[in-house]
Amino acid sequence: LDSRLTPGTPASQLGRYLIENGLLTRWQWERIEEGRAEGFHVGDYICCDRLDAGAISAVFEARHARTGVRVALK
Repeated sequence: LDSRLTPGTPASQLGRYLIENGLLTRWQWERIEEGRAEGFHVGDYICCDRLDAGAISAVFEARHARTGVRVALK
């Protein structure tokens, strides 16, 4: 990581760094801040963003962990 990030770095600065460097999406960081970091992986896919939600399900933008192919998961 960047030398500007030290053990005393505020969480908001760390989050900004991770998002700006493509290591996390804003949606992922918001979930981490809420203490809800589980659920990023669905099989071989990594959920990157929540696109929409209905009464029964939600649709997520995801990418395949190995190939990087982006898909919508319901």
